[in-house]
Amino acid sequence: MIDLQSLADLLIRGASLQIALAQLGRTPIDILDDVSRPEIQGLLVSVRRVLTNNLTASLYRRAMEGSIPALTFWLAHFPDSPFHHQGEGSKDRYATMSDAELMAEAKALGMTLEDLTAPLPGDNLTIASPPDPFDFPEEFPEPGVEQK
Repeated sequence: MIDLQSLADLLIRGASLQIALAQLGRTPIDILDDVSRPEIQGLLVSVRRVLTNNLTASLYRRAMEGSIPALTFWLAHFPDSPFHHQGEGSKDRYATMSDAELMAEAKALGMTLEDLTAPLPGDNLTIASPPDPFDFPEEFPEPGVEQK
């Protein structure tokens, strides 16, 4: 018997179904049977809904922080957007807009130029380069000899 709560916890944290079931002690043959079980299929639908809601919230937050790619994606793909157009070529509309046109549409949503150009949290972070594994000292100290 599979503990559905444990399975859901693993899936929501990003494990694939196969990996999650294996972590719960299921064998490869068991997994083949498990994936077709109605309760597993229902759980997968619920987990996908939770994960999609998390991504949607993250995308919305980034768009409201002024991320042009997030804003473009939101406007182009969400039916509730006043700029969403269904039909042929609707996804290409925002991809081909100039920055000025995109900013005009963003302003129509109440965003200011400052909102659109403000640095996002973490934009000023730098990543340190890893140490060079071949950067050896000129001389290695003698074992047991105290260094000055």
